[in-house]
Amino acid sequence: MKKANIHPLIQNINISQEVKCYFNRLEFYEIIEDAILLSTASHEINECMENRWSFGVELKYCNANDILAFYHAIIDARKQYLVHNNIYTKMIFYTWYDIMSGNFYFSIIPKNWPKLLPDQELPFGCTVNKVDKLEDIISNFVNDPHKGRIPIDELEEVDPSDDYGDEEDPKKYILDVWSKLL
Repeated sequence: MKKANIHPLIQNINISQEVKCYFNRLEFYEIIEDAILLSTASHEINECMENRWSFGVELKYCNANDILAFYHAIIDARKQYLVHNNIYTKMIFYTWYDIMSGNFYFSIIPKNWPKLLPDQELPFGCTVNKVDKLEDIISNFVNDPHKGRIPIDELEEVDPSDDYGDEEDPKKYILDVWSKLL
């Protein structure tokens, strides 16, 4: 039986060989090694969008501890990237679980990012519930019975001419987000 070639960035994660093969097959090493982009005086970008990544997993191939280990590999790689590229700006790494897609998302922005509104700490239009532990975000995924799917019995027909008023207020949506200063 031929042993799978595991990318070194995946090989270094403290997870089982089977999970390493799974993460390698999903090409998660690309997420770990991807560059961080920042605005310059001559080229302004939207850092929260340019530095946003997502990934999805199936719990039949990995567990919450494997996901946590992967996150730590990502965070360590972001720190190393900043050091190796002489970026001394403090950065905020933040992550959330998106129930609509069933995926994890994370991004990185400068701590004093000027594009935030005065009352914002993170770039979201909804209400942010900052959770204390990364495990809380992973738990949201683990405990989501639908993971990006809407059961047919929860669908309802919508009349486009109806005025939904406050139901469309994005501030009413609460999103759990975990963040860490790098």
